[in-house]
Amino acid sequence: MQIFDLFNVKQKGVIAFSDFVRALNVTDGTGFIESQEVKKMLIGLLCESQLKLADDTIEIVLDKVSLLL
Repeated sequence: MQIFDLFNVKQKGVIAFSDFVRALNVTDGTGFIESQEVKKMLIGLLCESQLKLADDTIEIVLDKVSLLL
């Protein structure tokens, strides 16, 4: 099971912001969250908020998030 799926409670492919923040504290047993999982969570959050960002903007956000993790 992927980390995103743990927080995709409604099984709609989206998660709430609070779930996204909580998910950042969960690891896959290796002590790391894979960048693809963070990307899925971010895209899910954007969908839940009805926001659309360009792929390059999402990558910029992911780069900044990776600095925080």
